[in-house]
Amino acid sequence: MKPLRIIKPDDGFDGVEPENEVGGRVAGVTSIGNELYVIRIPTHGKIQVYDKEQGTPKEPLDITALHLDDNDDPWEQGFTSCTRRNCLYVSDKYKDKVYAVTPHGSNGTQKCEVLSTWVVKPHNGTSAGPSGLSICRDGNVIVTCYEDSTIRIYKPDDDPKGEQPLIFKSMQTKWVIKRPYHAVELSDGRIAVSHYFPDSKKGVSLIRLVPDKLEWEVIQNSMDCMPLIKFGYPRYLTVNSNDYIFVVDQMKSEIIGLHFKGNNVENGTSRVFPVSIEDEAEKVKSMDEPWCIYLDEGAKRIYVGEKTGQRVLVFDTSSMSVNEALE
Repeated sequence: MKPLRIIKPDDGFDGVEPENEVGGRVAGVTSIGNELYVIRIPTHGKIQVYDKEQGTPKEPLDITALHLDDNDDPWEQGFTSCTRRNCLYVSDKYKDKVYAVTPHGSNGTQKCEVLSTWVVKPHNGTSAGPSGLSICRDGNVIVTCYEDSTIRIYKPDDDPKGEQPLIFKSMQTKWVIKRPYHAVELSDGRIAVSHYFPDSKKGVSLIRLVPDKLEWEVIQNSMDCMPLIKFGYPRYLTVNSNDYIFVVDQMKSEIIGLHFKGNNVENGTSRVFPVSIEDEAEKVKSMDEPWCIYLDEGAKRIYVGEKTGQRVLVFDTSSMSVNEALE
């Protein structure tokens, strides 16, 4: 599988002084309408903006109003978009906050407007560490907290200016999921979550809410359903309308496809999508520590952001056949 397009670290920063560093690890990719948004670590106070069809850079979105803590830590900012509310969501792992901002400038500038700020209070310890963000089908926001190992669902419509955890529970189950990175909702309400600890159980698990108890239970995991897939560092996820999950593995530099069938603990299929880059200008001929992944199903595109390579790789989903897994 080969990328259709490669967006390099300095694309979209025309006019920046040469002595100023403009690259950075890709922490998140998302889109609204015809605009593609890329956030890097460090952010340099900007979100890069591109024309989604052509890949041409536009003027970056100024997010200096968020005062993000730009430590050299690649998972400190979760990033997603909501077309229903026409906004971007950005998290700051170190300040335990989630921001909703406009996807465009205001007052004739490219400075974003901060629509709301949520304080994500830690369940235990001193930090929650919101590191992963995604949108439910009903517009609620899933916040994955790395430090206190919780999955929270916020309902912005209740009070856009306040903290509204619709669901909040530490994931204590038959075995403990620790250090979750990212979570996405499936069509039936189950949630797929990637996690690294405990080491013997790293991979992707499906969880669901226990009725009337406001707590999570694990119902399936890739380690039992798909024993041939051995994860290194599973990071971010994306899912299509058929509940086929794509996850990037940072250590192995792979895109892995997963499909959990029903609720049978041993029922699932998986495959690896090999990637090759045939570009004389590119020294690295494969992915270089992929960190985040974003599916635009309508446009038939998957975007993968790299940690070390600092590139965004754009793939045509028609080259990623998953029919065998869905039969």
